Amino acid sequence: MTESKFTPDIQLSDLLPTGADGLITVSGKAVLACIGIDVIRSVVLDVLTGRNIRNATEILTRQRIAELNLATLYLFIKGTASIENFVERLPYIASDILSRGKTNKAEKWLAQWVLGLTDKGVQNILRDDVQLLGGNRESFVEKCREIVSTYT
Repeated sequence: MTESKFTPDIQLSDLLPTGADGLITVSGKAVLACIGIDVIRSVVLDVLTGRNIRNATEILTRQRIAELNLATLYLFIKGTASIENFVERLPYIASDILSRGKTNKAEKWLAQWVLGLTDKGVQNILRDDVQLLGGNRESFVEKCREIVSTYT
């Protein structure tokens, strides 16, 4: 099968629930706006007085993980409902997005995640060469198939 059969012109972020792309690329400013200056002051005080900072941040981390898990499930449900053979096409969609070049950070990170990559992985594994995406994608898909066959 050729790659073009698998790559509809879509953005993965379009398959996320509204606002979920902000979970992927949250900034320090956004965190401050979300939790408020009083919480930040309390965390700074806790650090300076030797308290465990994780007590203050754990609930925020759990909430963000839960929201990202829900957004990921939503992406798969919406993708499966709107794109034929979505799960099989997904790695091709992701590599196509990364091959396009300029894209926003959330879209890039989603596409990398689908292929088991991070920014550092793109640098170290692909050496920032998009020509190597196809081989890496096929290797990752094969590894995923092996893992699925182990549990089915």
